[in-house]
Amino acid sequence: MENKSKFLPIIFLPAITTGILITLFLSGKIIDIPLGTAKGGIIGGVGVLVIMISVVAFYYLIFRLLGYKKRK
Repeated sequence: MENKSKFLPIIFLPAITTGILITLFLSGKIIDIPLGTAKGGIIGGVGVLVIMISVVAFYYLIFRLLGYKKRK
């Protein structure tokens, strides 16, 4: 049986980072969003999407580089 504990950082590090950044973004700590308006909803939606894509891309590159160095 395969040891699944070695895959936990691959799953949890991006999830925790994304959750923290989205919480900070939507609470207004990163930029001030006008809550309760259509403009605030658009800014919030685009911001959350950008955070999710950038965190996934960042961790993909990090894990690819770490995996590449381990193989050699």
